[in-house]
Formats: sequence, C-alpha cells, structure tokens
Amino acid sequence: MSILFTTGPIDNTKLDLSNIEVRIRNTDPSNNASVTIRFFNESLSPESLIDSDSFTIGPNSTESELYSAALLTSFLVEVEVSLTKRSDKTTATAVQPTITVLDDTNELVQFIRLLVSNPKNLQNIDYPMTPQLNLFLPNTINCKSQIKGDVSIEGSSPSGC
Repeated sequence: MSILFTTGPIDNTKLDLSNIEVRIRNTDPSNNASVTIRFFNESLSPESLIDSDSFTIGPNSTESELYSAALLTSFLVEVEVSLTKRSDKTTATAVQPTITVLDDTNELVQFIRLLVSNPKNLQNIDYPMTPQLNLFLPNTINCKSQIKGDVSIEGSSPSGC
C-alpha cells in the first residue's frame, strides 16, 4: 500500500520562486522505500503534469530531486511512498518528504510541510507540533541591548513561556 503526500497548490504569481528541492529521508533501518515525485503546473485548468520521477531509497538514506518553478504562477508537488512490508502508518512516519523553495539565487524562501492526502484507510498520524520561536531584536545591538522573545505552539503560548 502507498501513502500520497501533497503540498496543495503553491502560489507563485510574483514568479519569485525558482527552484523546488524535494528531499526524501527513509529512517526505516531495514527496508527500501519506493518513491514517485510528481510536479504539476496548477496555473492551468485542469492541472498538467510537468515532471515525474520514480526511484528507490535504501534504509537509513536520503535522496533529493530539483524542479524548476521559474515560469509557473502556481504549482503542486505530490510524493507517493511505498515502504516494503510496512503498514501505511509506519510508512507515513518512517519516510519523511520535505520541500524547500529557493529563489533564483538558490537562497531559502520557504520550507513546506507535506500533508498525507489519501491513504486507502485513513490513519490518525500524530505529527510532532512545530514550536515557533519569535525573537524581538532592537534596531541596533550593542553590549547593553537585550534580545527578547517568546515561544508559541500552534498560535498560543504554552504555560511557563
């Protein structure tokens, strides 16, 4: 059985997003993962497939693919993963696809978390919460300045922060 991860449509109307790096990490210690990445042009209706790559990732390995979004005003990335001899729930947590969006100088613009879009049987997968660290910097920093900040998880501050 396979798990399909997707980004959902990504807006690029300003054409400031150039390169899309899809990185897949297989943390399973003993099984290969079969992966297919599909890169879609969402600017048109219906969407059109621009590129599709399939490959195998060995146990405890990482692979990456690079795609160009330079002329697309909207695009979408799908990653289909099948982990041999493992359940969908194990596959969805052991194989970790990530998307990094880069500008035309290959500087980081955005990091995108993929969502599980259609396992055959819906699974409740407990993704870890991603805390957000907010730093409030003064206009200038010298030996007497202070850096202040707070931590929020899913938009609210946990107790004690």
